[in-house]
Amino acid sequence: MNLALAALIGGAVLGCNSVSGKIDENPVSINTSAMMEYEIEGADDYIVVALASHGLDCEEWADFYDDFDDKLFDDLDLGDAEDLWTETLPEDFWQIVIRMRADDVDDRADKVDWDPEDWDDGLTDDGDAALFASHTTEWWDEDQPFADISDDYRGDAGSLKIKSHKPSDHISGTYKTMMVDGEGDDEGQVTVHFSADHCSSLEDWF
Repeated sequence: MNLALAALIGGAVLGCNSVSGKIDENPVSINTSAMMEYEIEGADDYIVVALASHGLDCEEWADFYDDFDDKLFDDLDLGDAEDLWTETLPEDFWQIVIRMRADDVDDRADKVDWDPEDWDDGLTDDGDAALFASHTTEWWDEDQPFADISDDYRGDAGSLKIKSHKPSDHISGTYKTMMVDGEGDDEGQVTVHFSADHCSSLEDWF
């Protein structure tokens, strides 16, 4: 499954989200955001911030994901799945996902010195962070359900500063990084300013 489908995300529409710079010579717009928190038994926890330009709020996006999954995998009705996609989403939209490995999601993230990883490294220790971006440029098509309809990118090192964090409520901050493609080739530089409310409805999809 391509990244556009595998990382369907969203959140509350907020005015404090913006992206300066370009990816693959394209400007990036953001009009929706969400924060998810994951407690992992016996291991480090995770905080995820999801940003997108589809304009759906937390519940609308979660409902879309639920409905699309039902039509695609339970009902096996690809025609209805395509109709739902095209009626709900714009043909062209961006998604950005910031993942942070935290010792405990109940601790304030603004007290942590975050360390954005190189593009080809994983999140191995608490305090590690990574940024992923996906640019969807085509409608999902029932005749080609596994076609690659997005261009995917990853942040390469940089800096992450959390301005404020209230666990299970809200997070804001700035992530600055170089962007690369799947081969590690330079695709630009961005500074992402984010402000996101907690959205538990989307946590089942990560």
